[in-house]
Amino acid sequence: MSEKHNLPVIQAVIPLFDYVIALKFSDGANKYFDVSQLFTHRLLGASFKRLKTSKALFNSVKIDNSGIGISWTDGIELDCIDLYAHSKSFDIGCNDNSAAKPKTTRAKKALTPT
Repeated sequence: MSEKHNLPVIQAVIPLFDYVIALKFSDGANKYFDVSQLFTHRLLGASFKRLKTSKALFNSVKIDNSGIGISWTDGIELDCIDLYAHSKSFDIGCNDNSAAKPKTTRAKKALTPT
């Protein structure tokens, strides 16, 4: 946890498609954030539009300052507080290996009639 913000810090950031980034936080939360919503932002739009014109720039995203934010190579930044508050959660289904466990030990019924 970040002492400054008392929020989980960012442990991983992955650029996905259509200007969406995936984020993993220290509390185990997996979230995604659509950066394209900032392209038309009244105050931030001009800076973030540069990401739209360069996929290489968008893909250069990295974690800053021990996880309290992310940035791109030309100085565009987002704070951990904003990302945590405005991103959407998703479950990757791998946290407890439940995807590998069978739901039941009973044999399945045949799909064809007997």
